[in-house]
Amino acid sequence: MNQKIKKRGRPAKIQNVTYVPSLIDFSNITTLNKLDIDSKMLETMKSGLAIDELLSEEGGVPCASNVMLSGDAGIGKTTVLLDLLASIQRSNPIRKCLFISGEMGRKQMFKYTERFPQFGIVTTLFTGDYTKYNTKDVIEQILEQGYDRGENATKKFTTFLLIQQQTKAGDFVGSNKLKHMTDAFAQMKRESEKDGGRSYIEFIKNRNGKVGNRLEFKLKNSNIEYNSILENIEEENPSE
Repeated sequence: MNQKIKKRGRPAKIQNVTYVPSLIDFSNITTLNKLDIDSKMLETMKSGLAIDELLSEEGGVPCASNVMLSGDAGIGKTTVLLDLLASIQRSNPIRKCLFISGEMGRKQMFKYTERFPQFGIVTTLFTGDYTKYNTKDVIEQILEQGYDRGENATKKFTTFLLIQQQTKAGDFVGSNKLKHMTDAFAQMKRESEKDGGRSYIEFIKNRNGKVGNRLEFKLKNSNIEYNSILENIEEENPSE
């Protein structure tokens, strides 16, 4: 069988493309004393839990913000955030709280709620129910019902509470861009047994409150027990 031999040679020359700069409208530039902010964006949602103090100076979850919680698998990230959502929903029933479950299905969440009955009032979207659709479309369309940050028909300004995993070595999983895109970033850690074995939440970035303060917590039966906040390392946010 005859085989065609590919001839070697110089690669084709790349044609020069003339760069045409974009025409940019800078009319949105303004002085800070002329910023026009909807008052709804400045509201704070209170849960009545000790974590309110950690989240902001006002005590509660700031509207129109992104808060990310990172930590080892099994330390209680989902439990703590569901406890926060359920407490906000219970304190103010007119709020729209939505939990988007991308990992646990209906069976797992049913068993979860059996242990923590207080979570039962939280409206939940299971992404596994919509696998035939593009996930981006599912999220964007559910947010249009009034969970988005003002860019929807109901003009709701909402905070997104996000969960991010860490490796066994304690390293952040994913791009560091996620840290910079959030208004607040907290880590959940567990001390070694020789240091007491306590679990705690600590913000390493928080535009709405202090960083470096630790809130110890313990999962006990069907409740989460929070201890008093420990004033800690830094009084001001780190420079970026």
